[in-house]
Amino acid sequence: MKRLTIAALCLATAAGAFGVVLAVAPTGSARPAAHVPVRLAADTTDDVVTYATEGVTVAPPIATASIPAPAAATAQSVMDSFRSQQVPAGAIGTQMDSARYTVAQAQVTESMPVSPEVAAGVPYAAWVVTYTGLPPVSYAPAPPPAGVSCTFVGVMNRATGDWTEFFSSCS
Repeated sequence: MKRLTIAALCLATAAGAFGVVLAVAPTGSARPAAHVPVRLAADTTDDVVTYATEGVTVAPPIATASIPAPAAATAQSVMDSFRSQQVPAGAIGTQMDSARYTVAQAQVTESMPVSPEVAAGVPYAAWVVTYTGLPPVSYAPAPPPAGVSCTFVGVMNRATGDWTEFFSSCS
């Protein structure tokens, strides 16, 4: 619960920079588990995606001999865990099952980690869940600016099955 609180504050802080406030309340509906993961889209030719404002770099997966935690064994087990987390449920809400998303193994390096199990600058094997093209969620008196599109990212440590990072990036 403590990590969710920290992640929620980071999520709200990142979204606040764009004038958007995201809800972080759980939803009560059950979600089906019949989703098909697609390839993680990268913005460069070497498949490295950097979220500079969050201090997170996502690169192609590294070879590891370690056995993943049960929660991180397959893309489906990762999504099952993702759907049960309070922060994504509040930020994505009813679009959890209908919005475009990807699930991919990756090497993640964080320069500003929020999880105590992540060391700044040390890459680790992870699963990355990415939702793209989400509209911003706003509870401000005025609606969010027109034309804003958000990406929501969740990062799971493959070795432990723990979620180490949730953040949203809007532009």
